[in-house]
This record gives sequence, C-alpha cells and structure tokens, in this order.
Amino acid sequence: MGSIKLSRLLGLALTASLLLACWPARQAPLLVKVNFDEGAGTQLREVVSGRDYGIQHRFREARYKPVSDPYWRSHCIAGQCLKFDGSSNAIELAPLVMPASGVITLSLWVAPQAYEWGDGGLPSGLLGQYQAAAHQGFVLGIGRHGEWLVQLGDGLETHTVTAGQRLPVDSWSHLALRIDKPAQTLAFYRNSELVAEHRLSALAQFQLPDTPLFIGRHPAAMLHLGHFYLHSFNGLMDELAVLDGALPIAEHQALYTRALADGQLPALSLADTTIARREFDGDKHRPQYHLMPDAHWMNEPHGPFYYQGKYHITFQKNPHGPFWHQIHWGHLVSDDMVHWREVDMALRPEAGDLTPDGVWSGSATLDAEGNPVLFFTAGNDQLFPTQRMALARPKDLTDPLLREWVAHPKALITQQPDWGLFGQFRDPFVFWDKTVSKWYQLVTSGIPDGSGTALVFSSSDLFKWDYLGPLFSTDIKAYPQVGPVWELPVLLPLGTGRDGRPRHWFGINSHGAGAVVEVYYWIGVWDAATGRFSPDHPEPRLMDIGDRKFTGPSGMVDPLTGRSILFSIAQGETTRQQEAESGWAHNGGLPLHLWLGEDDQLRFAPIAELASLRGEPLVDAANISGAEAQALLAPVKGDLLELELVLDAAQLVSTAGKGSLGLALRKNPRATELTRLNLLPRGGRNWRLELDRSRTSLDPDVLSYGVQGGDLVLDDEIRLRVFLDRSMLEVYVNDRASLTSRLFPATLDALGLGLELPPAAVVKRLRVWPMNAAQGDAAPVAPAAFDYSETTWQSALPNHDFSLCNLAGWQAQGEAFTPAQVVADQRELNPSGRIPGACQLLGSLAGGDATGELRSARFVLGGNGQLNFLIGGGMDRDNLYVALVDADTGQELMRATGTEAADQADGARHGLRRVYWDASSALGKTLYFILRDQSKGPRAYLNVDDFHIPMQSTLITETSL
Repeated sequence: MGSIKLSRLLGLALTASLLLACWPARQAPLLVKVNFDEGAGTQLREVVSGRDYGIQHRFREARYKPVSDPYWRSHCIAGQCLKFDGSSNAIELAPLVMPASGVITLSLWVAPQAYEWGDGGLPSGLLGQYQAAAHQGFVLGIGRHGEWLVQLGDGLETHTVTAGQRLPVDSWSHLALRIDKPAQTLAFYRNSELVAEHRLSALAQFQLPDTPLFIGRHPAAMLHLGHFYLHSFNGLMDELAVLDGALPIAEHQALYTRALADGQLPALSLADTTIARREFDGDKHRPQYHLMPDAHWMNEPHGPFYYQGKYHITFQKNPHGPFWHQIHWGHLVSDDMVHWREVDMALRPEAGDLTPDGVWSGSATLDAEGNPVLFFTAGNDQLFPTQRMALARPKDLTDPLLREWVAHPKALITQQPDWGLFGQFRDPFVFWDKTVSKWYQLVTSGIPDGSGTALVFSSSDLFKWDYLGPLFSTDIKAYPQVGPVWELPVLLPLGTGRDGRPRHWFGINSHGAGAVVEVYYWIGVWDAATGRFSPDHPEPRLMDIGDRKFTGPSGMVDPLTGRSILFSIAQGETTRQQEAESGWAHNGGLPLHLWLGEDDQLRFAPIAELASLRGEPLVDAANISGAEAQALLAPVKGDLLELELVLDAAQLVSTAGKGSLGLALRKNPRATELTRLNLLPRGGRNWRLELDRSRTSLDPDVLSYGVQGGDLVLDDEIRLRVFLDRSMLEVYVNDRASLTSRLFPATLDALGLGLELPPAAVVKRLRVWPMNAAQGDAAPVAPAAFDYSETTWQSALPNHDFSLCNLAGWQAQGEAFTPAQVVADQRELNPSGRIPGACQLLGSLAGGDATGELRSARFVLGGNGQLNFLIGGGMDRDNLYVALVDADTGQELMRATGTEAADQADGARHGLRRVYWDASSALGKTLYFILRDQSKGPRAYLNVDDFHIPMQSTLITETSL
C-alpha cells in the first residue's frame, strides 16, 4: 500500500513540475488547471486536484454505431486539445471556492468553429459556475455573433458585460478574464492585450454557488427538444486555468508568446475544427453513397453550379448539432456530382443589418465574366418583411474549391406591399436566359387569398432588379395541397414539345395552411418577354410518391452535357432522440436528370455518373423465369445495392395469379423484419406501386412504418430500379415515377432480398450491383453499445406497456399515479406517434403538486440484462425519477428523470424519450422498477410507457410500499 501511495505522490509531483514548466515562473497560484492532453478516452484530468472527470459525449453509449471517444485533436497550443461539438460535449468539475484574495483570473485558449443563436439571451458557455435561480456565480462565454463576454450574478440579478470585440472563427485566441471583487472591476485580455476594463459595483455581492464548474456549456443551458443542449461551445479548447489573483501583463504576454512558432499561432485546418465523416463509421443507418455533409444537420441543398472543372452545391447546415437551429450554408464540391467533399462553410449569420438572423435558401448563377455568384435569403428579424434577397461572391477565384465567400453588404431586393403576399418573400432562384440576354430571379411568395406563387424579377447586371409580377398561380380551392405560399422554386428546360415550343419544368415546395408538404411540378412554356409561365396542365403533379420524403428541390443546367439536373433533400424520418444519438440528420437524394418524353410528359432518372459506384455484379441474368430469378436473388445480401428488374407487363399479368410483383428488402433470416415493395396491376396500363413497411423494424420508436405508394401508368415493359443505401431507399419505375423512403431495421442481419412473382413470369433482365461509398471505403456496420436483437423488444413484466389501460401488475401509493392517468390519448408524446399497447401512463394528468410512488412487479433479470423504457416529464433527478431497485437490498441501481425544466415555457412538452440501461451486472438478481414523485411545481410529473425487461421469471407478489 505504501509503495502505491508513494508512486501516486511521485506522479502528482511530476505532473505539477511539467505543469509549471508550461507557465510563467511568477504566475498566481493555480486553483484549476486542465491541459486537455489525454488525446484519447472519455475522461480528462484536473491537474491541481489530480482528479479525473468524465466528458459528456453522445457516443459514450452509442445506439447505432460502436462506442467512440470525444473528438481529440493534435494541432493545439500545447500537446493535445479537445474539439467540442456544439451540443453534446461538456465537463462538470468540482465546485470552485472563491479564494481569500477575492480575485480570480480565468485563462484558456479557444478556436470557435461557429456561433450559436443565443436563445434566451444566454451565451455559449466556455467556463462557468452559475446558479440562475439565485443569480450567483459567473459564466465566461461567446455571444450570438462571436462577441465574448461574461455573465455575473450579484444575488439579485445577472449582469452581462462584453469585451467589445468578436472572436475569429477557425483560429486560436487566448482569452483571460480577471474578476476582482475587492476592486469591483473586470478586465478582459485577448492574446496578451487588455481589450476592455469595466467597473461593476455589483461585484461587491459576487459569490460562487456550490454548484459544478462547467467547461464547454452554460450551467443554465436549455435542453432543446428534449435532447440537444443549446448554449454549448463549438470549437477547440486548450490549456484552461483558474488562478488565485491577478496576472501581471508580462505573464499574459508570456502565456501568449509561448504558443507562437515563427511568430505565428498554430494554423488550423478544416480537419481540426470539424467532425470527420469517419467518426460515424459502423453506423447501421447512415447512407454511404448519397450526398451528405460529414456531420450534424443538413436540410435542402441549393445553389448548384459548375466552375472550372468542379461541381459545387451548398445546403442548409447547423454546425452545432443534428437539429434545426442557427442555419449556415454548408458547401460540397465534386468532380462528377457523385463523389462529394465537404469544404468550409460558404455563408454564416453575421452581425450587422444584412444577415443577423439567418442565411436562408437560395441558388447560384454565373455573372457576365463566367464567375459564380450565390443568391440567398438574408434574414433580419428587426425588419418587416424579415427576409430580403442578397448575393455573395468568392473571395479568391484562384482557389479551386472556392472556400471563402463574401456577401455584398446591401440587400438587392426588398419586398414591397403590393408584391405578392406581404411578409412572405424568400428562396431566390436565379438563371440566365440567353434568348433575351438577361438574368431572371424567381422569389416565392403567395397571392392574397389565393395560392402560392413565384414573383419574377429581371436584371442586366445582377444588382438592379425590375419587378415583372407573378410567374403564375393556381386554383387554391381546386388544389389546396399546394398551399397559400410556395417555397424553393426551380425552373429548368426539358426540351422541345411536339408543337415545336420549348418546355420547362417548374417545381416548388408547398407551404402554409392546408398544404401537403411535397414537391409539385408543372410542365409548360416559359415566356422571357413577359416573365410568365403557361402550364400545359392545371393540376399540380407530385414528383415522388414516397409520402413527403422527397422535398427541397434545387436545380441547374449542367454546362458539360446540357442536362437539367434536379437535387433534393431526402427527409430523415427520424425522431429527435434518434437524431441526437446518431449525430447526423438527413441527406440529399440522388441527383436526377430531367427530360421531356415523346408524349410531352416528364421523364427522369438518377444521373448516369452513379454507375461509377458499382462493383462487380452479384447477379446478371437475362430472359429467365420467375422461379430462376427468385433462386438467383435468394443468396444476395447487402444494404448498399442497386437492383434493376425488367419485365413484360402483359406477360406478367397473363401468368397465373394476379400477376403482381413483390420484392422483399432488408429481410433478416427469421423474417421478423422485412420491407415489401409491391407492383400491383389495376387493369390496362394502370398499376399501383406500394411500399409496405409494417414489418420494417422491431424498434417501436421508429417513424418508418405504414404503407406508401401511388398509382402509375406504365408501358408494355416494366423497368424497376432500386437504390438501397443503408436507411435510404429510392425506387424508379420506367423513368416516370419515383418512391423515396426510409428503412430502419433494428437487427444487424436484416440484409436479405426476396422476389415474389409468378414462377412462369419472364424476367427480361435482372441485375444487382454492390455499391461503393462515395467517400472512401464503405464503413462496415458494427455492433453498438445496445443490443437490438428480437429479445430487446420483449417483456414478460405484467402490463409492461399499460396495454390493459389500468395499473394491473403495478402497486401505487399517493396521488401521483392512479388508474385515471392510464389513457389512450396524447399520442404526440410518443416519439413515433404511436402508443405501444394502446395506453400510456401520464402523471401530468394529476397535475404538478400530486406526489406518490408506483412499483412494478418483481422480476429476476435474465437475457443480456439490457432494459429500456419510455419516460417524459419534469427534470428533477433527486425527487422525480424512475429507478431500478435491487429487491433484496433496496439499493437503487440506476435512475432516470425527465427532460422538462421547471422554467420551461407553458404548453411546451418534450415528449417521451427511450432510456436504455445495461444492467448486465445484476443478472440473476430479483429487481423491480419504482416511479417516485416527491416534487411539486408546474413540471413535477412523470409520463412513462413500454418497459422492456429480459427476465428469467416474474414474481407477482403483494408487497407493501
């Protein structure tokens, strides 16, 4: 024992000596020091105490991929450093005690990647020990557009004091803040220079609360949507310290100059400041060959263009996490529209008049010199209308990746009261019309008391725009699905019609009251002289029959081939919890080539360049029977596939049976999970394409369920193309119709295919290719921290999902949990919109002041020992929770509370989330659940449902509480 203690003391002494070597010799005494030098693992050491602390990180208990470490980096100030992801990372240290001197200096290095919105007036926390209710403590943070500041409480109110300068992104800054209580002053230093000094009389009452010292998150951060912490730092952090007393200016200078090499701070690359694609390796749902960013949230792609050998596309991006918030413009570059590489963000919200509140959707064009120009919707909520049209240009045209863009300082177009529906004005689509040598800009809006529309503007220089009026509108009463407002307009040439006139495809995203949010289109004639579009058909046509999975259109004419190319966003169809635990949300659809058929109808197909992703065919057969085709497909397995099936429609219908076609996808060997694609004859040339997802996933929380589909009119030959990319599914029939969907099987072996059609049917062609990843090698699926086998979703616990719509099998005490609260409504509280077992227990119906307890039946834990259940309601880990209890000792083994803060806005609910516990250490023990509500207040309630417990046996006994 003595030798171990001696070794420990020697280790601490060595650590201390190394620490002192990195700091000026005459520094103030250290209270806290974190070096971030671990470089691996999920803990970091606070050097002064020698204590290790855990790093909060979404992949510490990964649900869909293997467990992985936080994002350590090596291009740092000294040794290693840590990349904070903007929503899931934080460290909670032991409370800091105010020294007798009454003076503390905070010192740290930061390199922000992006800045948050600043919801509720709170900054992104860098370092803070603060209690909001008591107005005590401090938070050093970064405000909405990069201004660094401190919040201090005096016991009565919280004061915000700024440094008066904005921090640069993607580069290191040394920040120091001196809080001097006796002198009642605050001093801000950046890179060794004093940038601001303030006298604050409230410092006389300054105290530190007995709460954790937070690194990387505001201590009062909001839990957004029940899963994402706002007010979190996004960027790199290194060499953090809290010191007792003030640092002389010479020591500030020494801290800064020690980080310089040849007079420069360490340079940072995109790989240093962002999250790499490889961090998601092993994810069983993440697509591999579809267009998508490296991490976090993606929404509609826009602004595609081709310039000097490269294709570019931008997209709506949240760099802070996989949720919609504080949207920037991400930027992807490709040689072929297939293999995309993410580069630096093109646009971000900036302080000032133009874009303080958002950079929303837009497009791209080339100017008179052939150089690219981005057009975007500039958001300023202090104005009305809040959105105006603006443009940006590349900062350096010699950069082949065009990584930096500069916005023109003034808005180009501001909506006038008589231009469409006042206050609805966004999403510019700009194109050059060579027939009149002008640029045109379509901006979506609406017609008062009518349908949506696109307002038309023309220009000869891209800066001065003349208003020409609405492009066209439709009958909102006849076609209410298109909505009173349109978004994301696209006008693309299709070719020449049979009457000799050129035809265009005009598409929109529907929006507003009564709209069914889809991509609708018309084919018609564009008149450049008048700025009007005359559709060949009055009815809006649906672009995809996948039930709102294909949205967000954008387009371009490829200058190399003359093709009209359409891009889209493939909606993720994921719950907020799934997005939080995945770390990514959404991806682009496959790029489509649009053209006009001989019958003047639309034809479209995935671009031919996608063939470059194909491996050697797994199946390649022609003119075989249905039985032979079934035999060929039976051994094929995979989740990255392209399949082509060609049949004779008349021959298929004339064979025995109904002549229908069924294709099974993502089928596991036990057939407990599979998805069926059905092509059903409806007489003559009429068919119906359906995707049956009733058995797609055993996971009760997924949104991929039900039947999608629509009616088709097909030729004599049926050509079916299927693209499978993990959770992504795209189906194309005869270049006339598409169905986009999502599949989220729970089991890892749901990889099989199957074919159902009459044995005598003639299959003219059957080909299956494995598809390669668009970025590097396809990452193989790997087991996650939680087992998603069939047993995961089984439970012998009596009334585990309240399917009896009462409390049978449970024992209640008090007022918080009664049979009256087991109800079949409130479906929106469940992540999937469904209620397992028909009913759920809603403690919220008893109100916030009811208290009590509820116990499950006892059970002996078996299987793999992994439990899960749904929980919602108030956030109070001490008085409001679900616990797993050892029946023999009464010890609580695990505990979970809700996510709704007491001060959350009225009417806002986070809904239920799935809690996963690995209780394998308690295998063979007799256990039970207890729900305890000893809290009072507006959010003091628990909502629960769907307890899954693998067990050896159930002991239903009468036990008193």
